[in-house]
Amino acid sequence: MFRIFWLVCITALVGCTTVKSEGEDESHEEGTRAGDCRDSIDNDADGYVDCEDQGCDGNAACDAADDADADTDTDTDTDTDADTDADTDTDTDADTDADTDSDTDADFDSDGYTDVGGDCDDTDPDVHPGADEHCNSADDDCDGVVDEDAVDAPYWYDDYDSDGYGDPDLSFAVRACTEPSGGYVRDSSDCNDVDASIHPDAVELCNGVDDDCDGETDEGFVTETYYADVDGDGYGDPGEPEEACEPSSGLSESADDCDDSDASIHPGAPEHDWDDEDQDCDGYDFDQEDCVDDSIEDAAEWVESWIWSLSDLSGGSFFGGSYSVTDIYLVAAADDTSVAGTSDVMVYEVEIETELEMVGDTYFEYPLGLGSPEICDMYVGVVSVLMSGTVELDESHGTVEADVNLTPTLIDLPSEHTSFTGESCDLEAIDLITDFFGLDLTSWVDGAVADAADALADRYESEIEYYIYMECSD
Repeated sequence: MFRIFWLVCITALVGCTTVKSEGEDESHEEGTRAGDCRDSIDNDADGYVDCEDQGCDGNAACDAADDADADTDTDTDTDTDADTDADTDTDTDADTDADTDSDTDADFDSDGYTDVGGDCDDTDPDVHPGADEHCNSADDDCDGVVDEDAVDAPYWYDDYDSDGYGDPDLSFAVRACTEPSGGYVRDSSDCNDVDASIHPDAVELCNGVDDDCDGETDEGFVTETYYADVDGDGYGDPGEPEEACEPSSGLSESADDCDDSDASIHPGAPEHDWDDEDQDCDGYDFDQEDCVDDSIEDAAEWVESWIWSLSDLSGGSFFGGSYSVTDIYLVAAADDTSVAGTSDVMVYEVEIETELEMVGDTYFEYPLGLGSPEICDMYVGVVSVLMSGTVELDESHGTVEADVNLTPTLIDLPSEHTSFTGESCDLEAIDLITDFFGLDLTSWVDGAVADAADALADRYESEIEYYIYMECSD
């Protein structure tokens, strides 16, 4: 009887373990199907449910649940079985976690994005749509492209001349995690990216160029100062000096160009009077030399066209003897004129070569009243006279005036070109008396003509000043 009782009991227990709960699927290994670890079912019938089963170890649902939920289960079962059988009690406490989300709808890395929401790596909070892309060979922003527009991407600089050194101008640079195609380098130290011979490792030459990009030109060489000649007229701009070993195209030793953008403007260029352009760069808007030259020629023509009268001349005495000339007239014909500049653009040296002729009535009074006076017609000519001196100009508001100073020099001795004639003129008597009493008639004649030359010089001065005012002013 006792044996029959235990057999019934054992049979009943076996029968209880093989009965499936309502709605339970066919038995399978826990954690091998979606939702296994959150369906509250002992899928492999091993007595362990969901995250308690070792099949769910490492499952993301269990890890998130561990962090978010506090297990309030308290096992109060007391084993009253005195034998050594294993405790067959089953924990029936309900898990108080109310989270019913599925695995694919959970934000496991707490970055605000889920798998369903486009998170392509829900185990990394730095990876999600809209994240900054970094150079890490990963798709940080989940757009399907790796390392594009990375915030930590370095600059690559354009190496146009392919010398291995890039142009520092960022407008030509690109940012990329890896070397882009098209001739880009990481270096940005090229100071001339269109010339492959110029870069930081180049050898410095004496050529007016910073070959080695160190900020200095032709260092280590002996240089001279030249000036930029942009318009190629041979004259440099004083405001653009350059140090060079020797002159080259585009440079000039001169620093006198007043407009280096116009080849028709430079020292010595033809000046166009009063056109508001200083073509010859002398600071004045008229051609001073032409002005002086034209004025002298006009003055000489004017003087030549007239017969000039002079005041009476008188000369030495000896024992009461004297001589004088009245009704003096002279003519002067300019044979040549010249004008030469000086270091001052408003001062010119001038010369007038003229031929002088003079006539007058001469009276000789004998010493001690001996004899009647001799009355002769005197003729002097042709005597060459050189008028030389300076013309100093002054310009103010378009008005040009001049101060002319000339000194006459007798090239010929007038006495050698002098003759006396007339009915009352006894030359033998005059010679006898002047020789006997030692009168210096020759010196007197020469002096008389010299005085006439001085008067002629004054006339030239006045006429030149007049013509300069009339012809040179605006």
